[in-house]
Amino acid sequence: MNEQNENNPKKIINVDKILEENYPKLVSRLQEHGGDFLSYSKQYNRHRLEITLTNEQTGDEDWGSNIKVFYNEDNAYSHFAFIDEMLELLLEEENRDWGTILANEALVERILNFVRKKVSPPKKKEEIRNFKEIIDEMKNNEKKGS
Repeated sequence: MNEQNENNPKKIINVDKILEENYPKLVSRLQEHGGDFLSYSKQYNRHRLEITLTNEQTGDEDWGSNIKVFYNEDNAYSHFAFIDEMLELLLEEENRDWGTILANEALVERILNFVRKKVSPPKKKEEIRNFKEIIDEMKNNEKKGS
């Protein structure tokens, strides 16, 4: 299955090929960590989100890097997207007065509603498959394939 990379639409990704090539390596690395996915992720699935403020006139970094490391690619992308969309929201003309004496309740509600929508669970908890169920399904599929 070929998919466009949403961050780089010109780049086409063959998902099946990537999974096929990387699955043995994933299994081996998971075994190396005794099946502990968090331990595996801390070594092999790190993603760094870095935020800096640079003075474009001087090229100096006015505000030191704020670096957060995630052990899950989806989690890193989710946090990055949240920050990116929040900045876009705050820069909209109608929202530029946030944090000043000119802010009003409508502005506060727009910002809070954005945050509320982004951090609220997308589904009821009982409808979400837990990680153990997904791993068990993968193991069963692996057994069927051998």
